[in-house]
Amino acid sequence: MKRSLVPLVAVVLAAGCNRSPSGPVRPETYGVEFLGTPAGATAFIPADVDTGVVVGRADFPARSRAVQWRDGSFTAIGPEPGAGCLSEALATSNFYVVGIVRCAQDVYGWSYPDDLGRADARPYEFRDVNASGVVVGTVNPAPFLEPRRRAFVRERGGLRELLPPGATASEAVGVANDGSVAVNAFSACTELVCAERRVFLLREGEWLEVPRPGVSPRRRGHAVSSDARVAGKVDEGEPFLWRPRTRVRALSVIPGTRVEVRGVNRQGLVVGTARTDLSLGRPDRAVAWGGGGRQYLLTERLQPGSPWQVEEAVGIDDQGEIAAIGTDPGTGRRGAILLTPPARQ
Repeated sequence: MKRSLVPLVAVVLAAGCNRSPSGPVRPETYGVEFLGTPAGATAFIPADVDTGVVVGRADFPARSRAVQWRDGSFTAIGPEPGAGCLSEALATSNFYVVGIVRCAQDVYGWSYPDDLGRADARPYEFRDVNASGVVVGTVNPAPFLEPRRRAFVRERGGLRELLPPGATASEAVGVANDGSVAVNAFSACTELVCAERRVFLLREGEWLEVPRPGVSPRRRGHAVSSDARVAGKVDEGEPFLWRPRTRVRALSVIPGTRVEVRGVNRQGLVVGTARTDLSLGRPDRAVAWGGGGRQYLLTERLQPGSPWQVEEAVGIDDQGEIAAIGTDPGTGRRGAILLTPPARQ
């Protein structure tokens, strides 16, 4: 980009980002609850929410620990990480929780409350859990090694690997309440990276491919709803939403931003974060997509007079509650917040 164009671009983006391109499917407003931090912790980083339970990671001065927040109280869950390791919760459903322990040379998954112990000798991580406690994850989650990844479902005898047709590698996206598993499938791989990425749903023993939105051979699923809707992105471009055996739907993007998709619920509401080049001086903004794939800023949907700026949305449940990270400029508070729609207030 020519230097002379930067001020003009910044003005255009500022104007576009101070208002959402279009409204949600219904003009509801959210209440905000600041979740705080566990005693002695410096921060609580949320990861997911279900029926008022928020899970994530609490950072302490010398360690990090997986915790869940419920009714104003924090509880430590999962294994106590050893020296040099951290534990964090990643997903929750119907009071089941899955997470990972990360160490310098290893990573492995855990589940709560019915932990079965380490499920495989290889490095692996859990990704999602459904309302029946079915867990999915990926073996060998080390970065930049797509050709060696393999999605799995955890069973009491170990891990059952999942590989869609035509794929040479795979990774788990999530699991629906009916047991359907969404998987990213990789092919045309070198030693480090794969040129082709497709998205599949394994449902009742049949592999269903998510239709290709556009012409890019590279797309990736990022979240699955309880009723098997799949939300993802095309390469580094537009996000999409797909419901089994229907056409894929493109989701709009605020001009000048790149989005991260983090959650989708059974009503088809998708949440994530819109990020802008740091050189333009714009903060991250939490976004949602409602009916018709239209995007809006969550900050604009808070109750009148709310001081909160919603920066990142990390998860949404079927009741419409959204776990997020926000800032209250008036008090300087920043951290995990829970957005609650009118039906839950």
